[in-house]
Amino acid sequence: MSIAAWEKVDDHPGYRGMCEAMVERAGLTAGCRVLDVGTGTGIVPSVIEKCCPAGIAVTALDPDEGMLAFTRANRRTVDATYRCGFEEMTDVVPERGFDRVFAANSLHLAESIADAVRSVATMLAPGGLFVMLSGYFDGAVSARAVPVYAKVLRGAMKRMAHAGVTGVRLDRVAAERLQFRRVDLRSWLGAAGFTTLAEEVLALSFDQELAEATVGSEMFASGVFTGVDPEVAGPALIESVREVAAKTDLADVRRDYLLVVARLDDGRTQGRENER
Repeated sequence: MSIAAWEKVDDHPGYRGMCEAMVERAGLTAGCRVLDVGTGTGIVPSVIEKCCPAGIAVTALDPDEGMLAFTRANRRTVDATYRCGFEEMTDVVPERGFDRVFAANSLHLAESIADAVRSVATMLAPGGLFVMLSGYFDGAVSARAVPVYAKVLRGAMKRMAHAGVTGVRLDRVAAERLQFRRVDLRSWLGAAGFTTLAEEVLALSFDQELAEATVGSEMFASGVFTGVDPEVAGPALIESVREVAAKTDLADVRRDYLLVVARLDDGRTQGRENER
């Protein structure tokens, strides 16, 4: 997904508002050591820069060097970047650990979410907070949105077929892999030594621009199609979104996002609130 497309997502008032809620729930103070996993174009550092006290240093991780270069150039709070994701991130831990770890719509991309949660625990100082936001969990897509998604997918497949692209199939297994069950997340957090302090669902309604940017992304394309290059499927999806948007009110296309704040226990409070 291009940096310009990601910027459209990050600058969308609805999505940015949810990231602002993440940062607000984190209770950042001057001197906090922050890690942002899957930073993309740096939406979390951008919000921190705007809404929080000075003196907060952010270490940003992302597997895409282009994203990291953009973040380094445009986010003043970022003082270190590393080209890696959840699997390799334990190499960047400061001696005393981070005070906060953020994962804005990136946790679902880990090969193993359970392993990723355990990795986060090794990165945090005792009492530190893990703050995550994800639109990829059971029940995230509203019932009214399902037929709209179906129209977009069918339209994209027809466009690719007309263009001579063969072997395109819906990949239901991959689409399922991009989602997790909330009950499993709670279990993984508890097993890694976290106490869940807050769990809330925030709704995001899609307009055409946001739908094009997200549905046309390589991540979405690779999650729903197999047998085709995501860079080929992405433009077909965007054209299909435009066709559907001309006939359908996209206000019904809503995705819920799960915002979770969890504290890494120091051994004295472990599991008490998770047991409630």
